Amino acid sequence: MPRSQNAKLPHFDINTAVHIAYRLAGSVPVKQLEYLNKSRALKIERAVANALLRPPKISGDWLRREKQAIHQRHHLALDNYLHNNSNGPYHLQDTRIAEEVIASWRLLHERKEIYLYVVCIMSNHVHLIVDCPVGVEAVSISSVVRKAKGYTARVANKLLDRKGTAFWAPNYFDTSVRRGRFLRAVWYVLHNPVKAGLVEQWEDWPNTWLNPEYELLFRSECF
Repeated sequence: MPRSQNAKLPHFDINTAVHIAYRLAGSVPVKQLEYLNKSRALKIERAVANALLRPPKISGDWLRREKQAIHQRHHLALDNYLHNNSNGPYHLQDTRIAEEVIASWRLLHERKEIYLYVVCIMSNHVHLIVDCPVGVEAVSISSVVRKAKGYTARVANKLLDRKGTAFWAPNYFDTSVRRGRFLRAVWYVLHNPVKAGLVEQWEDWPNTWLNPEYELLFRSECF
């Protein structure tokens, strides 16, 4: 039940609920990242070839859905690696830094640059779901991610007494939350610490913020 249900222009604008994820620099080794990127590229090539075999009236929509599914599987593979295989860094375990990351998104929410549903800070990556503020048709994803990452990188590097070192990996993942999948998407973000075996209930994880308007939908004591 996101607050808007328009189609999304991938990686440029938010005009429906969007799941965004990004990670620390160095959290995935270059060789592993190259392997995952190559695998994704090959799957997209096969999808493009298969689209040519379909009637022109449906091939475009089919290819768009297939590409989105491929990108989502790529993100899940990265997410699983970050949970199970990463050797660090784990700068987001520092409570001061985690709090700054949450605060950066809440500030954008309070300024009505975005509408924030949920944000979860893991040791080496971040998940959140955002939307357009009421009365705004679209918001640039790249702009809001750049603001949040730029500010928190400066603060974190100062807290860590580092200079000239990248804090965040340059890329990020974004996908529109499909109609009927909003609750599942928020549940996925909330349960990242549970999936990682860090807590039994998402409420026990200190580095999660859930919009108070949605607490009754997800609080364990409400079931």
